[in-house]
Amino acid sequence: MAGKPSGRSPLGEAISARLLITCRDRPGMETVVSGLLNRMGDTILALDQHSNAGYPGYSAGRAAFRRARHDRIVTWGNRTVALGDNRMKPIDSADLEDLSAQAEASHRLRANHNLHDAFTEPVQRMLNAFEPGTCVRPHRHAGPPRWELLLALTGSAAGLTFDRAGTVTERCEITAGGPLYGVEIPAATWHTLVALAPGTVLFELKEGPYQPLTDKAVAPWAPAEGEEAAPAMRQWLENAQMEDRPGPSF
Repeated sequence: MAGKPSGRSPLGEAISARLLITCRDRPGMETVVSGLLNRMGDTILALDQHSNAGYPGYSAGRAAFRRARHDRIVTWGNRTVALGDNRMKPIDSADLEDLSAQAEASHRLRANHNLHDAFTEPVQRMLNAFEPGTCVRPHRHAGPPRWELLLALTGSAAGLTFDRAGTVTERCEITAGGPLYGVEIPAATWHTLVALAPGTVLFELKEGPYQPLTDKAVAPWAPAEGEEAAPAMRQWLENAQMEDRPGPSF
């Protein structure tokens, strides 16, 4: 693990450390991520896992930590819970522009900011910035089944759902200016998102707690991010309509 200098995260949260994590295989990455969540979950601002295209066979991840700033401690049964401070968390246009800039600068063309204080919280709230060209592998949240709500704050995105074979069952395009502002994805439904405009930022709300080992299952018919067929899948998703099926190229 290698540390990076301190900085500022979106919405003004102070970052005390950044880590780049590289492991030889996914089980190794899952072990590291589980350890981080168990030991430092209430100080993690952002955490993601992905395949490392530059080093085939390796799994990589990133974590950003903040200094603890909890004002209230509540004891419930035999558990002690830190609730965080009492201040509201404003979200303004500058915050969204900053997150979009981070997405544009990322090789994955997306960035997120968690509004919840810990992955153990029962309601997970976050901002997700997507740029056209990013590839979100179709997946579902089924262990246990969980829904998610998506609202467009800026830009435009398409939400698609699929059956188990990859046939498109629904397509909804949401836009910050309407007329369709958001969608709720039913629990355990195969789905993905496609950015349709630069500077797209979505507000996402879903059930917690976040469990990295069981949070999502990826569609077996869809190539992973960084694989040779991924660009063809992304192009298909951008235009796919109801009853369309995945092409032979992926």
